[in-house]
Amino acid sequence: LFESLGWKAPNYAHMPVIMKIDENGKLYAKLSALSEKPSGITEFSIRDVDDLNKVMSSSWTTASGETYTLCDNLTVNSSTGCPLNFAAVFDGANYTVSGLKNTFVQNLSGTIKNLTLEGTSSTAGFATSVEDTGKIENCTNKVVVTFSSSTAAANIGGFTQSNHGTITGCTNSAKITYNSSKDASYRVGGIAGTSTGTISNCINTGAII
Repeated sequence: LFESLGWKAPNYAHMPVIMKIDENGKLYAKLSALSEKPSGITEFSIRDVDDLNKVMSSSWTTASGETYTLCDNLTVNSSTGCPLNFAAVFDGANYTVSGLKNTFVQNLSGTIKNLTLEGTSSTAGFATSVEDTGKIENCTNKVVVTFSSSTAAANIGGFTQSNHGTITGCTNSAKITYNSSKDASYRVGGIAGTSTGTISNCINTGAII
């Protein structure tokens, strides 16, 4: 079965069961049980927090052409990481990830769409930086952003600290608070701290303090 799917699993005899059948009778891979990303597979389903933690871990590298689809509302835990670069498509399918304690991803060169995030962060909800090829589409930020320091400064925003790509059809409803006397030249925004890219059809209803 693994070979027919193009999976690279040289030690699969010693691996935990990684194939399951969903409620529609469709075969799918249990991401959290994989010791490595299978080759030749570009569509992945995120069905629970363990799956999300796997994708967000340093051991998993995303690539352009891959799609990760959220299948339910999830409440994450403190072990959920913040990957250095997310290059694939993350389709939230209009579900919510709540309980975040940091920015969802660092550098976004791929696409995040149809996703609501809830939680807290010191800099941004969705991405530290949206790169030239990065996109955030039809998303809602409910991550409360609070930056407070007497020794440091930063650009902060509801979705990202710095946008060089495209943010469209998005809403921020979370409070954004900046409290630093270090440098008054840094920027604060409901959508982005700074932007050299495109922001269109977006709404901010959150307080900016």
